[in-house]
Amino acid sequence: MKNKSAKLFMTTLIAGSISAVLAQSPYDMNKSDSSKQIMSTNKMIAETQGEKRYIIKFKNNSAYAMSAANGEMKVSSQAHQLLNKHGARVQRTLNKQGAMAAMLTEQAKQQLMANSDVEYIEEDPRRHLMAESTPYGIGMVQANQVSDGLTANRKVCIVDTGYDINHEDLISNGVTGDDNDGNGNDTGNWYNDGHGHGTHVAGTISALSGNGKGVVGVNPSGNLGLHIVKVFNDSGSWAYGSDLVAAVNQCVNAGSDVISMSLGGSASSTTERNAFVSALNNDVLSIAAAGNGGNSSLSYPASYDEVVSVAAVDSSGNHASFSQYNSQVEIAAPGVSVNSTLPGNSYASWNGTSMATPHVSGVAALVWSHYTSCSAAQIRSALNATAEDRGSAGRDTRYGWGIVKAKAAYDYLANGCDGDGGGGEPPTGDTELTNGVAETNLSGAQYSEAFFTLDVPAGATDLSFQISGGSGDSDMYVRFGSKPTTSSYDCRPYRNGNNETCSISNVQAGTYYVMLRGYSSFSGVSLVGAFTEPGSGGDGGTFSKSNLSGNSGSWRHYTVDIPSGMSSFTIDMAGGSGDADMYVRRGSQPTTSNYDCRPYRWGNTESCSFNNPASGTWYISVRGYSSYSGVGINAEWKP
Repeated sequence: MKNKSAKLFMTTLIAGSISAVLAQSPYDMNKSDSSKQIMSTNKMIAETQGEKRYIIKFKNNSAYAMSAANGEMKVSSQAHQLLNKHGARVQRTLNKQGAMAAMLTEQAKQQLMANSDVEYIEEDPRRHLMAESTPYGIGMVQANQVSDGLTANRKVCIVDTGYDINHEDLISNGVTGDDNDGNGNDTGNWYNDGHGHGTHVAGTISALSGNGKGVVGVNPSGNLGLHIVKVFNDSGSWAYGSDLVAAVNQCVNAGSDVISMSLGGSASSTTERNAFVSALNNDVLSIAAAGNGGNSSLSYPASYDEVVSVAAVDSSGNHASFSQYNSQVEIAAPGVSVNSTLPGNSYASWNGTSMATPHVSGVAALVWSHYTSCSAAQIRSALNATAEDRGSAGRDTRYGWGIVKAKAAYDYLANGCDGDGGGGEPPTGDTELTNGVAETNLSGAQYSEAFFTLDVPAGATDLSFQISGGSGDSDMYVRFGSKPTTSSYDCRPYRNGNNETCSISNVQAGTYYVMLRGYSSFSGVSLVGAFTEPGSGGDGGTFSKSNLSGNSGSWRHYTVDIPSGMSSFTIDMAGGSGDADMYVRRGSQPTTSNYDCRPYRWGNTESCSFNNPASGTWYISVRGYSSYSGVGINAEWKP
């Protein structure tokens, strides 16, 4: 048997350098106040000790990350003990993600990476403010043309430096919040804002009207729900990606509909992106600043596909010189000389994509309040479809789809959540699939949804659904008994492109529903649903592949369909040189952490045997532990 710790599990670490944004260094968040450039003492100490801050992701359902009673992941006490054993200084626990953030030496990181229950370790990227109204922006985004009388049914979560709850021009009743870690000892109380950035953002979203004071926000009635998460302290110094992950979790748990983030950094994070995937699956719309570097670099979280990236324009609707431009920019809003609230009943005009972002967040909540049956994806699509096109025709790198327009989006949604008169409900004329017959040449726009059904008789086996071919990117969702949604489904492969398969292990008699949704626009796609008719269990069979070769870390995947009534299923690998590992799994491709059989022996001689195997698609995969060649696989199933 191989020594698991001998295997080198290398994870690509994400670059930790953060480019300055409207500043001369990553820590210079406000040029006019040099006192706000100082890092906290504990962070300087960490650097002198040769430590870096990392996110350690444990494998789900391992000894370190187990499912709680509510079905969510929870980091165990053993995980804390493991990190303590390696001298780590824990900074944050991310239960929902099954992860922890900690200060590690390079030696400790390498030791933890060798643990088979550690899925990956990535550098914890820094996040900082996007730096600093006349409310010309309110008219530019048409917020004054749509009533905000219904916004009590929406909640915006502002992730920033806090909120001056005593400000004369801001909502005070019913506002809720969290500090960075939930105990008030890190960044301070959420209802205080010694920096001002968060209060300025909040004013653009919801500064009050009719009180004869200050400015007017996008939602000025005082009805809008607000939840505040304070991730930056009063100096406005940078936070980490794990801080933002925790903030997103807090926003979702608070029942927010929109997350507004006037912040960012140059490094991406798998854990951070997964938090936004989860938020979108919970029907929460995430919106973030594109960045103020005046260049084409990507800023995160804005540049994740699950987040709306907001560029800035001036009072004439022209692209602001500081606003970053790249392929992820999705929409634009006023971000030059934006007058808004500051702590202590003060007001000031600031510049930045930080100022543009709350315009879009406020408009999203405003429009959504009138069409609550629409999904977050449909609201996002409506804002893009109705934006005032600027620059090059269609979507471009400086304006995205154009300048956000509340009234235009409101009118668009009056014709249905998809703007087509459908009222947001899936089409009633779902296409009926025929067993084994492909529906071809399917196409759709970004966020479009098309539905299909397949009636499966009692006793059927080997049920699977597959999409393939064409161009663009469509996603397949499958659910038994009712139509799937983006957050409720039995199977969702969620892969790039159009090649996806759902193999159903416990086949039920009745109707299976398939949703084909455009992650981006797509065309020329084929969809087929197929099953083995009851009573048609087959004879035994064989499968073989020869002269296989591959590099270290490479994968080869094969499938066999095992009919019902088989008494045995055996897979043998042998021959050749080097070292390959065989993985076998029923229903989906195996991974290094998910498989039904993995002998894991030195060399290429390995075998897996199953008695009375369940019918369906079985995956046989070969992974190179080191380079290998001349390897063969033979599989046999018998009744």
